[in-house]
Amino acid sequence: MAPFNPVYVPVGVPTFHMESAKAAFEASKNLLHSLDNAFQFPEDMLLSVDAVRAYLTGKSPDLVVFQNLTFANAAYMSEVLRLYDGPVLLWTLREPVIDGGRLRLNSLTGAYSAANTLRAFGDRPFAYVFGAPEEERTKEEIGASLSAARIRRALRSLRIAAVGHTPQGFGFGRALDVEMMQTFGAELVAIEARELIARAKAYTDEECEAYDRQTDCAVCGLSATPEKNRADHA
Repeated sequence: MAPFNPVYVPVGVPTFHMESAKAAFEASKNLLHSLDNAFQFPEDMLLSVDAVRAYLTGKSPDLVVFQNLTFANAAYMSEVLRLYDGPVLLWTLREPVIDGGRLRLNSLTGAYSAANTLRAFGDRPFAYVFGAPEEERTKEEIGASLSAARIRRALRSLRIAAVGHTPQGFGFGRALDVEMMQTFGAELVAIEARELIARAKAYTDEECEAYDRQTDCAVCGLSATPEKNRADHA
């Protein structure tokens, strides 16, 4: 299985306070790298839709951390969603200085535009965090999203066996291969109970010996069980 691949997408426009944006960019990179050294980072802030397109082209992220370093319109998120169909963590920065003048970053307004675009795409999974890179809560929430994305990535290689069929009236509990693939990316394999039993009977005692020893260590009083039952169990 390919390694986990989270990607950081920091966007903005150059009409805001670039010194503050650059400081937030560097601090954000340091935080993300401390949480997972597999993160991919751009060499610099992505200050145009063309820069976002060039950066993401050819990448196959398992999670996109989309951050408004400054205000940026909805076209930036639209470009991400055009190139990528996985989960997104939308990260809004807390305004660094409130002094009665013009907002230096206006990250929150950009996040409104990005979130509106995300919602327009329907059921696209996304999470949201608001805070500076130095805040412990920011670190915790980003870490939780990373853990969820890792699990989602691992489920893509999962094969689930469904033994037999649900009885009449219990169809609500039946797994459907399309739904399992859509929700988890997992493959559903159906097998009949008699086929499973036939496969089990085909194993030799030698092949089952390790499992017999393992059961012996885990089950009290197994030695009192008839030998055939023990062999069949293994």
